[in-house]
Amino acid sequence: MSSPPPVELEVEVADESIEVEVDNADMIPADRFTLPARADAVVELWRAKMAEGVLSPAHFHDHWRVTVPRIYSPQPNRTCLDWSFDEDLAVQLLFHPLEQFVWNTSAGTLPAAPRRSTLCGKVFKQGEPAYSCRECGMDNTCVLCVECFKVSPHRHHKYKMGQSGGGGCCDCGDTEAWKRDPFCERHAKNSEEETNTNVSAEVLERMKIVASVCLNYCLRLLTNDHTPGLPNDLRLKDAERDLLQILDQPDCYCTVLYNDETHTFEQVITTLIRVMKCNHRDSVELVTLIDREGRALVKCNTFQVCDKLKNDIESYTSRHGPSLKVLVMHAHLIAHQTFAMKLLHWLQIFVSLEPSLRLATSQVALGAEAWGVSTSLHGGGVTAAVMQNDFRMWKAARSAWHRLLIATTLMDYTTKREMAILFTRNYGSILKDFIRDDHDHTFSISSLSVQLYTTPTLAHHLIARHDALFIVLNTFISECNRRCNSKVGTPRHYIIQREIGTSKLVTVHWTLVHRIFDTTLDT
Repeated sequence: MSSPPPVELEVEVADESIEVEVDNADMIPADRFTLPARADAVVELWRAKMAEGVLSPAHFHDHWRVTVPRIYSPQPNRTCLDWSFDEDLAVQLLFHPLEQFVWNTSAGTLPAAPRRSTLCGKVFKQGEPAYSCRECGMDNTCVLCVECFKVSPHRHHKYKMGQSGGGGCCDCGDTEAWKRDPFCERHAKNSEEETNTNVSAEVLERMKIVASVCLNYCLRLLTNDHTPGLPNDLRLKDAERDLLQILDQPDCYCTVLYNDETHTFEQVITTLIRVMKCNHRDSVELVTLIDREGRALVKCNTFQVCDKLKNDIESYTSRHGPSLKVLVMHAHLIAHQTFAMKLLHWLQIFVSLEPSLRLATSQVALGAEAWGVSTSLHGGGVTAAVMQNDFRMWKAARSAWHRLLIATTLMDYTTKREMAILFTRNYGSILKDFIRDDHDHTFSISSLSVQLYTTPTLAHHLIARHDALFIVLNTFISECNRRCNSKVGTPRHYIIQREIGTSKLVTVHWTLVHRIFDTTLDT
């Protein structure tokens, strides 16, 4: 690029003696812009607009457009190694207002105590310990987290401890995963708690509103890696920038370096040392972060400086093969993407406290419930869009979506069945995207096949009514035929093909096993 993209801020020029007329009646008055009061003001605004029947996603975006860059924008002449955010301020201004809106409470007050769930559903991180019971597990994919295992009867049985590859979840409370003793002491059924619910229909309605806004916002931001700037509705206006003094330098961009499975650690470290003149320690830390998170911010400056660094990295790495993926993004886009990642984590934790909130969020994610959304998403809602765009996201963004979907849609049998149907419907495109992508199977949405196809009743339903066995086998055979007819690849291509074939055969294996299991029971 020889010139920067259009300026991201809308600047209004006016004489100081002339009173500027504000055309947005929903804008919070300037005297309420003091940071401690803004959270209360925005909750009041959301409630008023909902009472009038005119609440829309734009009212949430207006708040985030101003506040998110104030907290999460990277500062010039720094890398992600120097990042520091005011997390307390973020909780106060960004997350507490959402909680207050859902529960209809004010700052400092707490809602009624949530019910205890009979399902654990803890999503494992890579390397976390997982326990399987050799005597009671339906198969070796049925595992418990440390907390559940320590207070379960399985600790007295023959068990096996291993490390999770990431992406799976604790099966405590899932009656289809265990031959006996499906509950630990923490998740044992309590009939009194099951019949007693303190969540009203109004709270569930507000939860669906928040879930719809958050999920669509995160989807739009975390799949937006091809443009340097923000969508128009999230771009700061000049008046908002002056009121909160977000950045001294409005035209601030970032050079972002992405992970791939082609270049080695040593190659990327050498590139950073040669091109960026980094010392060896900082280069190692950046490369480690890129490998773990999927990307890292390596420069924050003007567009010209960031674009030159991007071209230099691409030119240097292209000498010995494909170049590294490098993008230049506006600092405010990085801020919104950072907030989107934290928003997914907040939503996962928040709905896990109350089963009815989790169910409402699952229904929104699967497209059964929609509010104020004017997108072109096909059937399946945000979940289908995540499946179709998984390969566009970096590691950390993928993992955040996978953890949320596991912790919501897979925790109730009804939504789990809808999730399995949707996954089967998109199975062909999911596997083709995975083949084109160079990330490990652990970081692909295709890894959910183990969670979905190993449930006996789901496998039976999918095969009997949704042609799951035909879809899985047909996808595998068609890819084998295509590979046989393609030209000979490099040794790495053979490795990738072997991994893909193995993962597909595992999926077919579990589907066949449970189909035979169900057929045996029927006869």
